Amino acid sequence: MISLAKVQKYETELNHYQKKYQMCFDDFEKKITALENAENFEMEDDYLDWRFAVHALKIWEERKAIHEHA
Repeated sequence: MISLAKVQKYETELNHYQKKYQMCFDDFEKKITALENAENFEMEDDYLDWRFAVHALKIWEERKAIHEHA
């Protein structure tokens, strides 16, 4: 149950950022890393949160799959 809840949480977070920026994480990452001499703290904070959510979702999906096949 915990794995399912975590997967849903991070999927919701990913959807939020995809809607906010109208692009997938990979495209946003390219955009944020291409910024030179321009600071956008909101975008940088969102990038870090989004990146964490991408990695956390992967981990929780793997854990969920393990529990489903146990």
